[in-house]
Amino acid sequence: MPALTRTHQSKASAREMTWPLRTYITLVAVPTAAAWARRLVVEELDTWGLTALAERAELLVSELVTNALRASGD
Repeated sequence: MPALTRTHQSKASAREMTWPLRTYITLVAVPTAAAWARRLVVEELDTWGLTALAERAELLVSELVTNALRASGD
């Protein structure tokens, strides 16, 4: 299970928050890393009131994490 390090503001609309909105996560090279990353991005976008971006962001994050796992050789 990856260590989740989440740094974000309380639930409010994205317009009320300080930009850029950021969340950090540390993942290890395990088969479930992409799933954890997808989950985080969907949850954070919901927290920020940006659910309209969730589907595209989820796909993008999944591709990035999967490619990083393949490149790591683990």
